[in-house]
Amino acid sequence: MCSLYRWRWPAPARAYRFAPVATISTLGGIAGYALGYFAFDRLAKPVLAFYSKLGAFEALQACVHGDQQMLLMLLTTSGLAHLPPIKVVTILAGAVHVGLVFFVLSCIIARGARFFALACCVAMARRSGISSSVA
Repeated sequence: MCSLYRWRWPAPARAYRFAPVATISTLGGIAGYALGYFAFDRLAKPVLAFYSKLGAFEALQACVHGDQQMLLMLLTTSGLAHLPPIKVVTILAGAVHVGLVFFVLSCIIARGARFFALACCVAMARRSGISSSVA
C-alpha cells in the first residue's frame, strides 16, 4: 500500500500547535483585502471572473452596501465554514473599504475558532481511540 494512504491522526498536542499556524492564514486574507481595496478594477475583477466568482461577488456587494454588521456576519460565516467563499469576502471587504483592523480581527477570530475547534476534534478522536488507519 502506498504511504500516501496511510495517513495518521496527529498527536493531540501537535493538533493544538497546528491551529495557531493555520490561523496565520489570515495573511492571505489581507492580500485579498488589499487587492479589493487598491486594485479592484484592474486586478480583483479579472481574478474573480477567472474563478467564476464575479456573480457571487456582485450579489454580496449589493447585499452589504455599507452595512458593517452584514459584512461581519459574512466574514464570520466565511471564516468558520467557507460559506460564502473566503476569497470573495476578503476582496469584498477591501472593495467596500472596511477598516483594516476590523477586518483582521474578525478574520483572526473566525478562522482561529475554526482551526482550534478542528484541533479539539482531532485531539478528542485520538484520545477516544478512533483508528487512524485507512481501510
